[in-house]
Amino acid sequence: MKKQPRPAHVLVLGAGLAGLNAAYALKKRGVEVTVLEATNRIGGRVDTRRFADEPALTYEMGGEWIGKTHKHVRALCRQFGLRLIPHNLNTHLLIRGIHKKPQHWRLHQNWYGMMDLMMKRFPHLRGRRLTELKNIDWWHFLMQHGMNQDDIELLELFHSTDIGESTRFTSAYNMLSEYEENGGDIAFAVRDRIEGGNALLPEALAATLGPRSIHFNSEAAYIAQHDGQVFVKTTDEKMYNGTYLVSALPTEALSNILWHPALHPRQKHAMDTLSYARITKTAVLFKKRFWHDDRFEILTDTIAHHIYHATQGQPGTSGILVSYATGDRAATIGSMSYQQKLAAVCDALAVPFGDVRAYVQAVDSYYWGDNPYTRGAYAVFDSEDLASQTFLRKPNHHVFMAGEHTAQFQGYMEGALESGERAARQILYYLKK
Repeated sequence: MKKQPRPAHVLVLGAGLAGLNAAYALKKRGVEVTVLEATNRIGGRVDTRRFADEPALTYEMGGEWIGKTHKHVRALCRQFGLRLIPHNLNTHLLIRGIHKKPQHWRLHQNWYGMMDLMMKRFPHLRGRRLTELKNIDWWHFLMQHGMNQDDIELLELFHSTDIGESTRFTSAYNMLSEYEENGGDIAFAVRDRIEGGNALLPEALAATLGPRSIHFNSEAAYIAQHDGQVFVKTTDEKMYNGTYLVSALPTEALSNILWHPALHPRQKHAMDTLSYARITKTAVLFKKRFWHDDRFEILTDTIAHHIYHATQGQPGTSGILVSYATGDRAATIGSMSYQQKLAAVCDALAVPFGDVRAYVQAVDSYYWGDNPYTRGAYAVFDSEDLASQTFLRKPNHHVFMAGEHTAQFQGYMEGALESGERAARQILYYLKK
C-alpha cells in the first residue's frame, strides 16, 4: 500500500504578535499549530497595563503606536472589530531648563530647505549615492550638511525616541525612509493606538487558536531536525514535534537554544551581535490632569527624556503620563528606585507646571534591558546589521524565522505581524509542493 503522508503540524515558538499571526494564518488554512510560549502570558512585547487605583485607564509598557502605512495591524483590527483612535501629540520642549510651548519653537531654516530637497531626491536615489546614505549615520549626515548644533541636539532628542538609541546608531538612509513615510514631518506625528489597549490584538489572535493550542511556561532549550520532522525539547524536559517550525523569538532567546544541525555561522553571528534598544517606560498616575492639553507631550534633555499623555481620549479626571527614556538615559533611570524615577519625572514637569508631586497616585516602571528573553525593546540596525538581516530571516531547513528583527517595519507591531505572515506563507508554499 502507498504510504500516506502525515498531516502537517507546525510548531510556533513565541506567543507575541509574530508567532500568533503566523499561527493564525496557518490555522485559517487548516494547518494544525502548537504555540510554545516561555512566559505565562501572551503578547510578548505588547503589554497593556492598568493601575489598581484606576482600572478603567490603560497605558502601554510595550508596543504603542500604529503608523498610517501599517497595513497588517489595520487590517486585523478591522477583521476583529478593534477600533483605532488617534494618539497625536503637541510637542513642548524643555532644554537646558528652558520650557518652550509647541508654537514657540522651530528649527533653523536651512533644515527645512535640506529636507525639502532630500524628499524630492530620495525616491530616485540609486547606486553609489544610496550606498553612501546606508553607510553614514544620521548624526554625521546632519553634521556634513551644515546643520546648526542646536538643531542636531534637538533632532537627537526627537529621533532617539523613535530608534531607541542615539542617532549615531542608525543610518541616514533609515531616517530618510522614515521621513518619506511621514511626509517630512519631524515629529512623525500620524499615529494611532487600539481603543481599550493594544493587548486586545494578541488576545483576539489567540482566541482564534483555542486554549489548547498555546502552551505556557514552555521555553525551548533544544531544536533538532531529522526524518522530515522538527523536534523541540523545553527546559522542563517536555518534547514536541512537528512538520515545520516558526521561530518568532528575539535573537537573545534564539542564541540560548542548542540547534541540531547547527545554524549557519553567518546566521548565528548575526543573532549574537544584533543590538536591542535600551528603553525604560515609567508611568505615573496623577489624580488630576494638570497639563490640561489632551495632546500634551514634552521632550526634555533630562533623563526623563520624553513624557507624554498616555490616557489621551480616555474619560475621567485622573490621567497617566509616561516617561519614555532611551539609550543611556534608559539605562540610568532603569537602575533607579521607583521613588527616584518618580522624582526624575516630577522634576522635569516642575518647570512648566510647578510642584506636581501632590497629584501622584501610583507609579509603574519597566526597563526592557532587564527582560531575559530580549535584553532590550526591539532590534537596532546599523549599516553592518542591515547587510546581515538577510541571514536573520533565512529559513533553516524546516525552521522559518519571524519576529520584528526580520521585518521591513522593524521595531513596530506592524513588523512583527508582517514577519509572522511571511513565515506562514513560506510554509504553505512548501506544503503545496
